[in-house]
Amino acid sequence: MSPSTTMFLLAALVTATVTCLIVNKMADQLKQTALAKRRVSTILVDLPGIIREHNRLYPQSGPMLAFWLSVIFLLVWLSCIVFTLARHL
Repeated sequence: MSPSTTMFLLAALVTATVTCLIVNKMADQLKQTALAKRRVSTILVDLPGIIREHNRLYPQSGPMLAFWLSVIFLLVWLSCIVFTLARHL
């Protein structure tokens, strides 16, 4: 594995960790809100529900913007990994 592939892989791992922390923060906000009647289950199982409900209750919030930016960065890092792996094959 080339050094650039390793760098992009590490960047993707850090970005994925940050994304999980942001989603966890959004889920905690939903748990604290009285309007969120149903219990938020695990993050990975109910990710679309968490995003939809958080966007409905808190439109244009900071965590939602941070979530979408981290998803975009994650896609960029993953595409860089694919590009560098394809280039070295």
